[in-house]
Amino acid sequence: MQVSVETTGEIGRRMSVTLPSADVQAEIDKRLRDLSRHVRIKGFRPGKAPIKVIASQYGDRVWQEVMSDTINRSLGDALKSQQLSPVGMPEVEQVEPTNSVDLNGGDFRYSVVFDVMPQVTIADLSGVTIERPVSEINEEDVDEMIERLRQQNVRWSQAERAVTTGDRVTIDFVGRIDGELFEGGSANDVPVVISNGSRMIPGFIEGLIGAETGDERTIDLAIPEDYDVAEYAGKTAQFTVLIKRIEAPELPELDSNFLQQMGIDESRGIDGLRAEVRQTMARELRQTIERLTKDQVIEKLLELHQIEVPEWLVTEDSKQLLQQALENLKQGGVSQSLNLSPSIFAEEARRRVILGLLMQQIAKDQSLSASPEAVRTRIEELANAYDEPQDVIDYYYGDPERLHPFEMVELESQVVNWVVSQAQVTDVPKRFHELHDNSTVAAD
Repeated sequence: MQVSVETTGEIGRRMSVTLPSADVQAEIDKRLRDLSRHVRIKGFRPGKAPIKVIASQYGDRVWQEVMSDTINRSLGDALKSQQLSPVGMPEVEQVEPTNSVDLNGGDFRYSVVFDVMPQVTIADLSGVTIERPVSEINEEDVDEMIERLRQQNVRWSQAERAVTTGDRVTIDFVGRIDGELFEGGSANDVPVVISNGSRMIPGFIEGLIGAETGDERTIDLAIPEDYDVAEYAGKTAQFTVLIKRIEAPELPELDSNFLQQMGIDESRGIDGLRAEVRQTMARELRQTIERLTKDQVIEKLLELHQIEVPEWLVTEDSKQLLQQALENLKQGGVSQSLNLSPSIFAEEARRRVILGLLMQQIAKDQSLSASPEAVRTRIEELANAYDEPQDVIDYYYGDPERLHPFEMVELESQVVNWVVSQAQVTDVPKRFHELHDNSTVAAD
C-alpha cells in the first residue's frame, strides 16, 4: 500500500492510497464464485453457470461491494501510517479504475478528503483589558431582598374602590385599528398588575388608573415600532376596556408564618431569615461576578484568535443546540412539531467550537485540571439549595458520569481565572441589586 497526503488548507487534507489490483481482483473472483453456487441463471443448472455469465449479470454489484469494502478496510491503516486523525468521516473523492474491467493488472487507487483538528496557539494576553465588577452586601441590600420576597408572596384581596398603582385588575379588552379588530389586540379575563413592569402597550396601564369595577374605558394608544406584528407597528389603536375586578396587594407580615413559608425554623427568628437571605445573596453575587467576568474573557479570546474549525464539528454542535432548543420549547408548552434546521444555530455552534478548542489548549498548556475537592464544593453548593442536601450529593456521586458537567465547569473556571491573571484588570464597584437585576435580565 502506498499513501501520500496533500495539504489543501489550514485544516484540509487529501490522502491518496494505491493498492495492488491483484488483491482487489482476487476478492472480486472469490465473491463471484460464491455467487455462482447460489444464484439461478436461466439455462443453467444451479451452480453450473460459467463465471463469465455470473460476472455479466452481477459484476457491477460485486465491484461496488469490493470497492467499498477495500476502501473501508485500508483507510484506517493508511491514516495510521500518516499519523492522521480525521474529524468526522473522510469523504471519498475519487476511485480508479471506475469498474473491475479496467483493472487489468494495474493499481487500484482512491483519494479521500477530510479535515483535521487545527493547531491552536494561545496569543499573548498581557494587553487584554477586563472590567471586573466588585460588590459588597450591606444591611440595606438584605432589607431590599426581604422586601422583594414579600412582594413575591403577595396576597390579593378584592377592593371596592378606584384602581391605583400596585393593584391587580382583571379586564376584558378589545383593540381596533381604523375601526377594525387586529391580531393580538383583544382578550378576556386578563389579570394586569398596575406597575412599571407591565408588558402591555405603553400607556395602557396608566389608562386604567382611577377606574372602578364595572367601568368601561376607551384608550387611544400608539403601537410601538417593535410590535410583534410589523404591519401594525406605529399605528394608533383604540382599546375598549371593561374593568371586571380590582384587587389590592397584601404583603405578608414578617411573622412565624412567613418564616415557615421561607423554610426558616421559627426559633431562628428574623435574624435567621436575614442570615439565610445574606448567604443566598452572597452565592448569587459570586456567581454573577464570575459570569460577567467569564463573558468578557470569552469575547476577548474570540477576538484574539481567528481559527478555522472542521465543519463536521460545527454541524454536530448545531444539531445539539437544535435538540436543546426543541426540548426547551416542549417544556415551555410548545407541543407541535417544528420543522427547524440545525443551520440556524451554525454561528453560535462555530463560536462554541472555537471557544472549546481555546479552553482545551489553555488547560493543556497550563496543566489545569478540576480537582475532586473543587468539584465536590460545587456539588455541595448546589445541594444546599434543596431540603435534603445529602440526597442530592449522593445522587451525583452515584454515577461518575453525573460528575462530568461539574468537572467541566470547574475546569472552565480555572481557565477564566488564568486568563484574568494574565490580563489588565480594573475593578468596578457595583451595588448588589444593580448586579442582581442585570443578572436576572440576562437569564430571562
